[in-house]
Amino acid sequence: MERLPYDIFHKIALYSLPEHPSPTRNQAPISLCQVSAAWRAAGLSTPSLWSTLFLNIRDIRALKTYKKRVIKWFGRAEACSISFYIYFTPEDAILDATNAIPSMLAHWAPLMPQVKHLGIGSDRVTAVLHHFANVAWDLRALEALELFNQGPCSSKDYASGERLIPHIPMLAKGTPNLRSVTIQNDFIMLCGAKGFVPWAQLTHVFLTEALLIEDWLSVMTLCTQMQEGEFLVDEGLPYPLPPRCTHTHLECLKLRLAYGIDYSILDLLNLVDLPRLRVLALGHEDRPASDDPPPPPPSSISCLRHIETLMIDHGWCSNPKYVVEILREAVELRELQLESVCAEEDVIIKALREGLVPRLRTLRIFANRPLDDPSDAVNVPLLLEMLKTRCGPDGLQDVDITADCWPEAPRSRIGELKAGVGSLVSTAAGFSVRLNLASDDSWDWVEVPKPIFRGWMPPRAFSE
Repeated sequence: MERLPYDIFHKIALYSLPEHPSPTRNQAPISLCQVSAAWRAAGLSTPSLWSTLFLNIRDIRALKTYKKRVIKWFGRAEACSISFYIYFTPEDAILDATNAIPSMLAHWAPLMPQVKHLGIGSDRVTAVLHHFANVAWDLRALEALELFNQGPCSSKDYASGERLIPHIPMLAKGTPNLRSVTIQNDFIMLCGAKGFVPWAQLTHVFLTEALLIEDWLSVMTLCTQMQEGEFLVDEGLPYPLPPRCTHTHLECLKLRLAYGIDYSILDLLNLVDLPRLRVLALGHEDRPASDDPPPPPPSSISCLRHIETLMIDHGWCSNPKYVVEILREAVELRELQLESVCAEEDVIIKALREGLVPRLRTLRIFANRPLDDPSDAVNVPLLLEMLKTRCGPDGLQDVDITADCWPEAPRSRIGELKAGVGSLVSTAAGFSVRLNLASDDSWDWVEVPKPIFRGWMPPRAFSE
């Protein structure tokens, strides 16, 4: 082993890295440096091993330990840009460490020009941000900022004043290259949010906070350079409706609508003009009820005419013909993703078979219902007929089908689907179909709406 070439050591070392590296002695990369002289040499001569660092600060002892280890870690990264995450476990001993935390942060100030990606988190991030208010970090290289809240603010937070966001000059005025901001849970609606970062220069904004429509429109107005945005919108359709605004840079928009809302998600698209939009994802936390107000006619949504990718999650299951109307407007569509497809939505598959969206090249279908349940099953023959009709060099070229089923039930429909897909793949040149069968424990998440948005759980990321 000791005679292996260094490049082999390097590859093994990179492979052994955990998803969230932290400065603990029992995990790579630090643990590798304790194995032998050869491993230590390999670890210390591979700066990329040290390009990401996660801290979980649980107590005063952790403060003292990390104070020195972080300096060593950054030194081993040499000239590499650093992704640096700090999570404060919400213990009073930490949150009230008024002097200890700012002292530690100031101690790391010489390292900050290396930081390209910064994450700050806690149970309530507003409870720890004040520690950064008077810290002088050089963050001119910072490109991405992530803030993590374990959960939304409570009534106690209102009373304690923790809904106030402190002004942090180094973030508000010292980040000329900041382009991406990701925030989990409450923030935008808190006092001080609008001056927290230079929103006007951001190109990527991802928020999981349930925003009132006025606040969503405010973000759209503040982020004039935004190219990609992900948002969850809650109640509060303003009346009268505000004048339509135009967002000239937005190319990718992912909107999720909270449950129990008395308006359509497409009503939101009627509030803005998006001339450059190419990717649109529409998600619902719950299935729209049959007695919901009628959605606007898709012909009134101008951005549908030039989108090239459309994703619909938990759409209009009770009114699948409306999805067909949306697709009729999406004349430039090249990629379509349908989630929670069931037999009730066969009208969509039938419309695709008949030539709807002729430029379509990529199709992803998530049949998140048990295929062997006759009441909920996807119409397998119709699906296969549609694929056979549309496949080929001038039609569909890339298809993903994810099907869920009860593990103990007969697999006749699954077998029919697998055989049909296999036949298509063997006879259609330039056509790829992948059939993914979910495992028996997948039923837990099948019952819950599958979000379109990226799955990131920040608190887990900081566990040691």
